[in-house]
Amino acid sequence: LLALVGAAVLVPASVVGLPLVVGDGYEDVPLLVALLAPGMAFKAALIVLNTFVSVQAGRPGTVTLIALLGTALTVVATFALVPIADAEGAAIASSVAAAVAGLATFRVFSRESGEPARVFWPGPAEVRDYLALGRALRRRLGLAR
Repeated sequence: LLALVGAAVLVPASVVGLPLVVGDGYEDVPLLVALLAPGMAFKAALIVLNTFVSVQAGRPGTVTLIALLGTALTVVATFALVPIADAEGAAIASSVAAAVAGLATFRVFSRESGEPARVFWPGPAEVRDYLALGRALRRRLGLAR
């Protein structure tokens, strides 16, 4: 969930902050960041889930196969999309491959752990915790009202 929030913050921050930091000539970067953000969120989740599948479920080969699936899909999608969509095509290929690998890993995690997919969505208690964390962070940064 935090990865999704981070990705959602990164996109508008790149629109506002990039011109201030690097100047003109990078107008296409915020779109690329937006296209890469979903893949970044999936990859962040994979770090934890891959560890579970590899170590706790004792299936490191499954993690390798999913990584190979993601790599193969990235290569195929990149070759298909870059000629027609340039850098945007590469970004889309990367995010789609990360999403497919992520969904495969979520499925393996659910099967191995016996937990339903809904465990990945925060409940009311988790939402309250995240909101409290956000308020505490704002106070520490001196942004609290």
